[in-house]
This record gives sequence, C-alpha cells and structure tokens, in this order.
Amino acid sequence: MKVLAFVCFTVVLFCVALAPASALGAREWRPDAATVARVEAYMNTHMPTREGSATLTIPLRLQDYARYYAGVFDGGGRRMVRGVYIRFEPERYPRGTHIVPENALPMILDGGCGVIEVRFDVAAGRALWAACNGLA
Repeated sequence: MKVLAFVCFTVVLFCVALAPASALGAREWRPDAATVARVEAYMNTHMPTREGSATLTIPLRLQDYARYYAGVFDGGGRRMVRGVYIRFEPERYPRGTHIVPENALPMILDGGCGVIEVRFDVAAGRALWAACNGLA
C-alpha cells in the first residue's frame, strides 16, 4: 500500500511540475480569512460522523486538527475551498488554520478520521463533500 501511495504521489508531482504556471494560476484563487471563517463555522456543525461503515462513538472537533485550505474553481468556474484536516503529527502539521496554494495541500491517502477532506461551495455556503479518509 505504501508503494502505491508513493507512486500516486510521484505521478501527481510530475504532472504539477509539467503544468505551465499560467494553467495552475487559472484554477486557483486565495480564500480570505472571512471565507475560511465561513467554512469553519459550517464544519463546526457538520464534521463527519462515520469512519468507513462504522459510526463514530466520539464526536470529531475541528479545533483538534491542523486545517489547510486552498481556493479552487470547479469545472463550471464556481469558487470552491478545498480543505484537508489532519489530527496527527502536530509537530509536522501544527494545529490551526493554514491558507496555502492547492499544490501545497497535504496529500495523505489513508488515516481514517485522522485525515478529513472537504470541498466547500462558497456561493452555496455549504460543503459538497466532507469525509474521513480510508484506512490502509
């Protein structure tokens, strides 16, 4: 599984390295503090409640995670915020809010509810998707 994760990560890095800078810039925008505050206010009451097929017995708390955000456009040009929340390795992923370019979002392929991925529609004011990662 670790070999597969490494291969996937390498392919993504290779594709990003080959993409022209203008193409990357056209897909991204930088969310401001107010937009990130809207995402976090929503997620405070909409954290995942399941890990795979199991219902969580302890509620997840946003403040227990390092929270990374990047602004992207969907295929129709709508502004979205991609979020990656990480609950482990606080020395590597410090708690709090971090606004980064999309290619700087942490990429972790497993971790269960130690890693949550979010896609927030800015215009609609809600998450289209928020889920725990799978388990390796």
